[in-house]
Amino acid sequence: MITKLSNERFEKAKSYIKEHGRTLDQSRLDYYLHHGSKENVLNVLRTHQNLDGGFQDMGEGPRNFSSPIGTSVAFQLLTDLDVPVNDPMVQNGLKYIVETFDHDLGLWQPAFNWLHEEVNLVQSWGNPSAELVGYLNHYKEIVSNTFLDKLLNITARNMLLVKRPMDTFVLLCYMRLVKFAPDGLKELIIQRLQEDVPKVIETDPAKWSKWCTKPYWFAISSTSPVADIINQDVIRNLEYEIQNQTDEGFFPPHWNDTEENLWNWKSILTIDVLKALRNYNMIDQ
Repeated sequence: MITKLSNERFEKAKSYIKEHGRTLDQSRLDYYLHHGSKENVLNVLRTHQNLDGGFQDMGEGPRNFSSPIGTSVAFQLLTDLDVPVNDPMVQNGLKYIVETFDHDLGLWQPAFNWLHEEVNLVQSWGNPSAELVGYLNHYKEIVSNTFLDKLLNITARNMLLVKRPMDTFVLLCYMRLVKFAPDGLKELIIQRLQEDVPKVIETDPAKWSKWCTKPYWFAISSTSPVADIINQDVIRNLEYEIQNQTDEGFFPPHWNDTEENLWNWKSILTIDVLKALRNYNMIDQ
């Protein structure tokens, strides 16, 4: 029998978000778990957008200035909420994405400038570039066809050149691209995901308390392109999260970080786990 999050523990998680969570996660909690206002989520998200169109303080990326990776997280929400292309927040965000593309290197910087380091650009390229290509293709009505064709060609080329299995976060970005990729590229990415994801996830529960790639990251819902392949690992992983929910109500990060960063991630992960539990009917209500 599958373990479910009790109603009491569910209320504990919600209370944690309401009392200690980020404002953005408070609005996400209301929307995703209580059919709350989409507009309320968007109003909070607008406070994270800068005059240059990019987003800051999104969990990923810098807190005090725009970054492509922070903007990618914002577009996860914008596309999840089906925000149309004529929305000013979308248009300004797309403008930022287009303007921050490095044409010489054929990528977007992941956060801070890391090009002084020894980085394999093909291996690292997908994070966040693959994801951003997906958002540009989704809103392609206002994106140059020439530019978009260039990006799709770079994506296909790198999918063929990258060493396997791919890095966890690169795979996550390619997985987010799948939803918006044209058919031929979509089929290639799904094939790569189905081959690589089982190789990078940690399936030993004894290791889930330390830094590792958790199975549920790749299948927060059964619509994931790898859900069928890793379903048993995802369920076991979510049962682990239920068992390790803290007395305060949050689902804890499994890595070391600054106190401020961990506060952000306690909030973000709690929403993510609750969404996954709801999607797999693992909340006892």
